[in-house]
Amino acid sequence: MNALNRRHALLGWLVWSVFKGYLRQRARSARPALVPSVDLAERRANRPALALAFALVAGVATFVALRLRDAADASA
Repeated sequence: MNALNRRHALLGWLVWSVFKGYLRQRARSARPALVPSVDLAERRANRPALALAFALVAGVATFVALRLRDAADASA
């Protein structure tokens, strides 16, 4: 039974490795190439990154405000 488990483990690892290579190749081909002739002024902003940055700043500001409020309540 042990040899059978090893064989299945090896086969699964091999299939997974080949599939990962295939997915990497597809991702590389789907990715838009950076062309030096593209006008950088016309590129759009990365909206998900901006939303994440805004959420991060709002979360930190809320956390600090609550900590300051709790500290003021504890000292009073």
